[in-house]
Amino acid sequence: MGLKIFDKFDKYLNQIEKNNIKKIKDKLETKNEDIANSISIEIIKILESKMIRILEEKNIFCRSDEKQAKFLFMKIRYLYAQEKKLESAFIQDTQIPQLIYSTFEYIRNWRNDEGHASKYEIKRSFSDVLHLIKGFNNVLSFLINFFDNVDFELTDIDENELYDLWEMRRHFLDELAEKNKKLDTASIKLEKVNLRDLILNQEVNFFIPSYQRKYSWSSEVCSELVDNIINKIERIDDDYFGTIAITIEEKTKNDKVRTLRLIDGQQRITTSLIIFRAIYDVWKYKNTNSFEEDYIEIPEELENTFFKVGCSKKYKNDTGNEFDNRALEVILNDNSDQINRISQITNLEVQSKSLAASNYNLVYNKLNALSQNEVLSFYNRYAYRFLISCVDFNKTPAEEMEIFETLNSTGTELTTFDMIKNFLFNLVEKNVFLEEETKIVLIFNEYLSFDNDDLANEFLHSFCEYKLLNFGQAENNLTTKKKSILQHFKKIYNDKNNIDLNEFTKIVSEIGKYACIAKSFSTGSYSTNSKDILFPLRKSVANVSHKDVTISVLYYIIDIYAKNKWDSFSKTANYLDKIELMEEFLFQFEKWYVTLLQVNGTGQSLSKNILKLLRFLNFYDTSNYVIQQQLPKEVKKWLSMESPDSYTFQNNEQRKLLLENSEYKMPTKEQFYFSLLNNKVQDSNIEMILLRRLENQLMPNLQIIRNKNSIEHIVPKKIQNIKRTNWLNYLNEEFDNKLSEQEIVDKHSEYVDKLGNLMLLDLNKENAKVSNLPFETKRNFYKTINNPHANLIFNQDKNVCDTLRFGFAEIDIRTKIIAEVLINNVYFK
Repeated sequence: MGLKIFDKFDKYLNQIEKNNIKKIKDKLETKNEDIANSISIEIIKILESKMIRILEEKNIFCRSDEKQAKFLFMKIRYLYAQEKKLESAFIQDTQIPQLIYSTFEYIRNWRNDEGHASKYEIKRSFSDVLHLIKGFNNVLSFLINFFDNVDFELTDIDENELYDLWEMRRHFLDELAEKNKKLDTASIKLEKVNLRDLILNQEVNFFIPSYQRKYSWSSEVCSELVDNIINKIERIDDDYFGTIAITIEEKTKNDKVRTLRLIDGQQRITTSLIIFRAIYDVWKYKNTNSFEEDYIEIPEELENTFFKVGCSKKYKNDTGNEFDNRALEVILNDNSDQINRISQITNLEVQSKSLAASNYNLVYNKLNALSQNEVLSFYNRYAYRFLISCVDFNKTPAEEMEIFETLNSTGTELTTFDMIKNFLFNLVEKNVFLEEETKIVLIFNEYLSFDNDDLANEFLHSFCEYKLLNFGQAENNLTTKKKSILQHFKKIYNDKNNIDLNEFTKIVSEIGKYACIAKSFSTGSYSTNSKDILFPLRKSVANVSHKDVTISVLYYIIDIYAKNKWDSFSKTANYLDKIELMEEFLFQFEKWYVTLLQVNGTGQSLSKNILKLLRFLNFYDTSNYVIQQQLPKEVKKWLSMESPDSYTFQNNEQRKLLLENSEYKMPTKEQFYFSLLNNKVQDSNIEMILLRRLENQLMPNLQIIRNKNSIEHIVPKKIQNIKRTNWLNYLNEEFDNKLSEQEIVDKHSEYVDKLGNLMLLDLNKENAKVSNLPFETKRNFYKTINNPHANLIFNQDKNVCDTLRFGFAEIDIRTKIIAEVLINNVYFK
């Protein structure tokens, strides 16, 4: 008994077409995979023959070279559009159904792969053959139903008949799905759909909830996706595009247009909308301005999404990311001429660093380089061959965040900041969150927003590190890893749950205070912005700029000396009445840091000791002003490892927190002085601090304003192979030219970073002008700028401007003078 799956077509086919149906059956009944794969030959012949007959019945005749599937189908599409227009003048959609078009292209490309050599090695199975037969069934049924003007019902083929013939078992997922259809009690729904049916569906809108992270697909990721599609533009196999997790907005569940709340997957949905819009724009531009022969109509679903119906309700992002939301508004909804669109989007890319704008321009430029037919193929591949699994969790908005956190608990996609944002939102009582979601998002973004993920991660780690000082040491296993930061952050707010809007605002505002401190310090805004929270301390902060030392110390002194003075509106704190105490507090850290690193060398990790000291200080009643006055002295004692007898301990726990490792003990005056005289300054950061301190001593009542401080080496850092000057010979004159070139180079390396060879200049206005020039030229330039470093007397009543030569001997003398100023007037006065 033969296959019956094609019997329904019999009376609509001619004898040649029926003969080809018989050949298909014969090939399938061989049960040979390779033979079965070749049925595309007969399938194309049947469709070509059927299309020729349809066209000739309408008096449309084709030349012999046009009687090929591609050309015939183009004429069928045109005929379909004409027939649709005749049905009614009010019908707007006159294009052949996109599913039929895509399926026909799938069949034609299969035939091309079979008949021509390909760079892809294609190995198809019976399952692929079954997919081809389904496509053939759809296309042939469509041709008969519409053009033969009969009521031919489109029905699925009986797959079981083929499985039985091939003695194969159905895919286990199909079997499970069949069972579930009989008794479906699962609250979670899962379906695989193509991007066109999901994203360009006029009955589906997307909402990105506030707990989601910002749009973050980089240009590299987007470029890789687009290139992948272009490289496989004629392929007929499917691409899996991952999974999205949704819930359906309750109030829209029974509406014609339903809103999908994206729990997970906004990156793919947002990027896909950007890509589809770029396709639409390129297609429209080419149809208007291209000199290509073919005019290809824009698919109706693209026209509806981006023009006729529009995208204003299609996509709403509530994450509060202002720049990308503004860019997406222009990308998706603006329908001005393309030159104006590109200009707007490019401005957003350049000025706001919008990833959405950057990705749109990238996709548009890549697609614009394709022909119209290639753009069509690109669209068909992305819209129909990219499949996405859509999971509906059927949960309330309040429950979504729990799912969101569970889905992302592995930390494979979300940043630490995203996870913590979700945690804070989850603290809010569920009904309050539903009612006040927009306000909650605004409050969060008002206090906690960062320009990049690295800055956000650094802040969160330092914040947790500082706040955990209030917990037992055994509870602190914090690392820089994402999970660890999230775990410890939750520990800080472990007692908060079901909070109201006021409590949420209070928590976020407090975190925002520390965020302001961290951003000020990281960006250096404290040095110029008079409204910055650290501006009153700008000189002291600049001198304690070791990241391991500073940030926790800054958190601490603002907490202690500006307690209850945080102004959440202006994002600053008023502590001018205690500025001297705060500067003295910071000075003790500066002194320790500078002397320790100068004497012992760089590369030491200081943060653990700083945190230990702050934990030690926490045992005091720091709300007491008398104690606040004593804190700088306590810091000095602790860092100097003074005898335990000099302390009044609050308990034994505090005693255990004394500094025990002498490696970190503050060096003595003699050690520091010896190091400055005999060694180079250990790094450029310490050089800058020492030179600023020197400048303050030389000009105590005047601050020199520079665009940017730069360290000038009087004897330049580079002395070999310099055009127009010969520092090697100049320095060797001090030794009557008796030293070899290598000996001068070695001595130069020993001296070049000594204090006596250094001074401060303005980077662009001054330092760039002298660079590696001869000393005589430099000396004359120094005279014109009235620089306090150049005016420092160091050699028999002479300064750098007065001395006739400057070499190793002068560096030694000048180093001694500067070291004495710093020792006696600054660090050990």
